[in-house]
Amino acid sequence: MNQLKCVVLTIFFISSVASGEVYKCTGSNGNVSFSDKACPKEESEETITLNSKKNDWVTNLQSKKPSSIQITDVVRDNDNIIIKFKFKSIPDSSRFLRLASTLSGMNVVLIKIIKPKKSSLGHAEIKVSKKSSLLFSKLTNRNKKSKKDYSSSKCIKGTTKHRQNLTYQEVCNYGAKCPEEKYDKKAVMYCLEKNLSQCFENKAWKTGNELVGIPSKIKIGLFSESVSVKNGLKTSEACAFYD
Repeated sequence: MNQLKCVVLTIFFISSVASGEVYKCTGSNGNVSFSDKACPKEESEETITLNSKKNDWVTNLQSKKPSSIQITDVVRDNDNIIIKFKFKSIPDSSRFLRLASTLSGMNVVLIKIIKPKKSSLGHAEIKVSKKSSLLFSKLTNRNKKSKKDYSSSKCIKGTTKHRQNLTYQEVCNYGAKCPEEKYDKKAVMYCLEKNLSQCFENKAWKTGNELVGIPSKIKIGLFSESVSVKNGLKTSEACAFYD
């Protein structure tokens, strides 16, 4: 990932408190911090009012996050909340994403990541949204044909771990290959990696066609995933149905 294109501003996290007010403190050296108590006399002070009810889960996230995670900024964008943070390792980052999803009860999407180096922490940015996590729902709802109505299908063993809507440039950056034809709308991409961070790190995002191994010119009408248990053995598969 091109670090020049993925600069993450390192501003300390503004946490929500019971009164809905926090103090922004700026030291003589320019360092900024936030607290529910008044700033020291030698630092400049600014009072910020927040809606505590809307940010209760953010407060819980700050208190329950792994100690290796440093939240650097929280920005509300309409119904979405953008959280920027630093992390020591990819597993730490993945645990933080799962915690954010659990506490918010919403869909969490990793939109930027810079892996840590020996001398520096990693940087990442997530979007917490009320939108459904089934990002491929538009594809399945647009065509209400059932599996048996399609003339062809192809399946692979195992099911996808993650799904995301990615722009053309994001597919070029994080996909197995850059699409030949540029498009404006976001495309549904799938990833088999266990951790979401690895999907970006390993450029493991694939289209449904790439995932099951059919030519890109074939239009998938329905993408289905299933898990079954027989004689104590669990099997799973992902299938693409098309005409």
